[in-house]
Amino acid sequence: KLVPRKDDDFVLGSVQYGKGWNIICISDSMNATSSGYDPTALFPNASSNAFAYEGGYQKKTVLENRIGYWLKFPSDQVFHLVGGPHLRDTMFVNPGWNLVGAISLPVAVSTFTHYYPSDLNLSSFFGYSGKYEMANILYPFKGYWVKANKAGYFIESYYATGLEQASGTGLQLSACNSLTITDRNGNSQDLYFTEDPAGHIRVADYELPPAAPEVSAFDARFA
Repeated sequence: KLVPRKDDDFVLGSVQYGKGWNIICISDSMNATSSGYDPTALFPNASSNAFAYEGGYQKKTVLENRIGYWLKFPSDQVFHLVGGPHLRDTMFVNPGWNLVGAISLPVAVSTFTHYYPSDLNLSSFFGYSGKYEMANILYPFKGYWVKANKAGYFIESYYATGLEQASGTGLQLSACNSLTITDRNGNSQDLYFTEDPAGHIRVADYELPPAAPEVSAFDARFA
């Protein structure tokens, strides 16, 4: 007789990725954590290599927690991944743009705590679902862009309630004018513009991250 396991250290996570490029991450603690995770085993239907960002894109054959990766799929995909819950982690960043991962449950950016060093300054977070969008909540198995002014770290924790966010100007994009660029394949990007006569908006917080690894991928941004 088989009895389904119900231990708290064992979870089944489902994630859906769209056709084309996605930013993925490993949110749970799975087997072989000491040697990393094989992307071809976890995502056998992927149509590209996995790419991390280290000042430029680097092909990776082993995936790690805490890091976001670009991965391309030929069609919409649903994956069921088995592992232990990963509810708190330290995210390390380098100066410039970084691809960071997420923990096993949704977590609000406003609850990120323990920035080090104390003058570490982070931009807005950006997710990708066919286009870049600012993210106030980071979701499991998704990767996100963030730009840092220097090397350091911050902590993502499901248990955190602090409001020690080191970035953000309080600008509401809904109050801005917007321009949507769309190509014939349905790819689109929203671009925002507004007045700032007092110079209160820190424009660097809203700079779009680098484009996808593929040169032919859709991209629209201000220059």
